Amino acid sequence: MPLATITSKGQITLPKPVREALNLRRGDKVEITVEEGKAILRPVVKKVEEVFGKLSQEGKSYSVEEIDLRLKEEIKKRWK
Repeated sequence: MPLATITSKGQITLPKPVREALNLRRGDKVEITVEEGKAILRPVVKKVEEVFGKLSQEGKSYSVEEIDLRLKEEIKKRWK
């Protein structure tokens, strides 16, 4: 079982096996809840409003096919 140490500022670094198991990357958000004396850590899924427009660039538009292809590539990289 991976262990983490709490710093003087109350911070922890999630061990690599935990980050990999939850597919967490730098900058990702996690939700921590306490249930029956146990801390539950869950990745936060981004809402459409947060990522809307990320594929657009001024003066450039993408077809639905291009967007689908880019999404599939990102999902493949992220969830491999």
